Amino acid sequence: MKKRNRVAGLVLAVILAITSLAGCSDTKGDVGTGGSGSGGSGTEGSAEGDGTEAGMSGGGKGRFLETEVTLPEQIDKLTTMRKLSDGSISAVGFNSNSMAYYIINTTDLGETWEVTEIQGMEQLFVNSSALAPDGSAALLGHYGEMDLVSRDGAAQSASLTLPPYSGGGDTKNQVQEAAFTEDGTLLVLDMEGLLYQADTKTGELTKLSTNIAEKIDYFGVAGNQVVAVTPSGVVVLDSQTGAVMEDETLKQVTNSLQEGSAASGAYPVVFAKGAEEGSIIYVNHKGLFYHRDGGSVSEQLINGELVSLGDQSLEFKSVLAIDDGNYLLAGSDSLSTSRIYRYTYDPEASAMPEKQLKVYALEDSSVLQQAITYFQKQNPDVFVKKIIGLSGGDGVTAEDALLSLSTDIMAGNGPDVLVLDGVPVESYIEKGILMDISELVKEVESADGMFENIKDAYTRDGKIYEMPARFYFSAIEGDGAALSAGSSLSSMVDYVKKARETDSQAHGLPPKTASGLLYELYYAASAGLATEDGSISEEKLKEFLTAAKGLYDLDTYPTDQYNTEVKNYSVWSGVLYGSLSGSSRLGDKTIFDIGTVTDFDRVQSIYGAEKQMGGSYQPFGGENASFVPYVSVGVVSDSQAGEMAREFVKGILGKACQSAANEGFPVNRAAYVEKQGQQKAYSIGFSSSDGSDVIGIELEPLTQEQIDILTKQLEGLKQPVLNDRVIQELIIEEGIKCLEGGQSVEDTVSTIMQKVKLYVSE
Repeated sequence: MKKRNRVAGLVLAVILAITSLAGCSDTKGDVGTGGSGSGGSGTEGSAEGDGTEAGMSGGGKGRFLETEVTLPEQIDKLTTMRKLSDGSISAVGFNSNSMAYYIINTTDLGETWEVTEIQGMEQLFVNSSALAPDGSAALLGHYGEMDLVSRDGAAQSASLTLPPYSGGGDTKNQVQEAAFTEDGTLLVLDMEGLLYQADTKTGELTKLSTNIAEKIDYFGVAGNQVVAVTPSGVVVLDSQTGAVMEDETLKQVTNSLQEGSAASGAYPVVFAKGAEEGSIIYVNHKGLFYHRDGGSVSEQLINGELVSLGDQSLEFKSVLAIDDGNYLLAGSDSLSTSRIYRYTYDPEASAMPEKQLKVYALEDSSVLQQAITYFQKQNPDVFVKKIIGLSGGDGVTAEDALLSLSTDIMAGNGPDVLVLDGVPVESYIEKGILMDISELVKEVESADGMFENIKDAYTRDGKIYEMPARFYFSAIEGDGAALSAGSSLSSMVDYVKKARETDSQAHGLPPKTASGLLYELYYAASAGLATEDGSISEEKLKEFLTAAKGLYDLDTYPTDQYNTEVKNYSVWSGVLYGSLSGSSRLGDKTIFDIGTVTDFDRVQSIYGAEKQMGGSYQPFGGENASFVPYVSVGVVSDSQAGEMAREFVKGILGKACQSAANEGFPVNRAAYVEKQGQQKAYSIGFSSSDGSDVIGIELEPLTQEQIDILTKQLEGLKQPVLNDRVIQELIIEEGIKCLEGGQSVEDTVSTIMQKVKLYVSE
């Protein structure tokens, strides 16, 4: 099936964004000198280098501190922000309920706002917007329709004449992005990656990017310069002539970040004119950087790890240089809520926070980064050093990373906080590595409430050594009779066999590869594999692989029926897509489906599909249903930052952090209730792979009855799945050979048990 809008159905979307360590800096020094302040500075993108920053520097004074700007109550979304020629700051925003658009203006860096509602607009949907230096604006639709808005909010209809789309067919060219230069010229980027100067009076477009062979992915304006991002890097253009201005340093700053983000008008890097003539500033998740035309380095003014910039879920819209000591950033957080952050230089603040807290995780996540950002805001004198064991691309395996972690811990050089996803927790508890955190869990529970069943699953003799921040669960979906087979994998196999006896065309599950099926079944049924000594049960493993092999053999599909999206199923990239709810029934006689339910959106999708196509869902395993812990945290017992580590864990389990994250259900009950109120109606669409069958579904917020059902399901989850990454990889790796016919179930079990025994003994 082809996804059209939002993925429908049983989908696990765990985004693992890898952040790199960045340098820190004080005020701007001479470009290329490494900075003039005593705190030192980071650099990026030297012509000879690889685009990485200098390492963290030590003492000294002077650092930019972050403050969030409060938006006017009428505004819940921002589309763009700009510094005007009179020195004030303006932004275009709208209210997603009333769909009213506004121009807002501030002369005191966002302390107060003047709000002007735009009157007389003809467009219902604005695809992109641009603010001119005089405070007027252009609001554009997809196909060149446009409202020209004066500073006082009066809109006048206009349009642009876009060139035909070269791809042919009925596809029409579209406006992808728009911005005004400092001299008031409107620039427009079309869907072919071509940049034009637009005459707002006549609607005519004049191609500007004539000297660039590549398409432009997105662009920014720095005065009268265009900073265009292409597949091979950054190109700087003169906005009047289109002449390319060579700058090898700036060309490298995006590296692999060229792709635009999913949010409209948000990008991985945003550019603007610096406070000084001939300078450009840009922001990415590493921080805020200053670059002078022709300079050999880009100097880091703000270290992203110390502020919200390091939050991988934050998407950037606009950055402004007010002066050398003040910057503004507009962006969108993980909940698509618009944010404006103000960065003000404090000469008395330590260039580097004096205290350090080390947090280790095998893999990064937005949930972890949001918790780090939140903690650093509450504790500006603490630097949270994030250590990621599997950064990707370096050939390090999970077993290698865990061995290195154990060595560091035993040598007294380990982290203070451990994210225990994939870590052999039983072994760590036995060795006394983890601290009892039951008291701080009780504090959170007393303040906000907590899912008792999740807490109880981690309580051992009154002690708690780890607690997941989030969790999700595996579910089976189908008609009533099929759901009854969801109590175990073996009962699923028996049910499909009986169904095939009466209908040889029936399938148990939608098409899946061996790896795809094994991952889904692992998250559904691996809880029963674990033993108290940290190993696995040979008998249970044989039952698991026998059932997996049975389901795989029963559901052999012709190659031309194999869904490409499911065939490429993989969690190695950090995203596991389960099969699509209901959509698998477009032509296939599929009995049921199995996948993971991760949040309210997924439950909305399931109910929406079921309403139109029938069926129901329930947690897999019946009374023995398990849950998948996500970002499970613990404190190292001999941590030198014990109190800070406990406060960090308390924060990640608290309502503020829990409410901000999207992946998984919050373990915090107050945050869970708040999430219920954040549901919105939306629509989805999907089609068969050949486009012959198209279905659209309208999804509504869950009713109270549906919420009550979900809550009861979550409260009924008994135990966590086997969460040891090395054992998981061994089972999947060898299991693939078994399912694809390379080795028998017995030989596969024997091989896995030998390897697990060796791993546990280490």
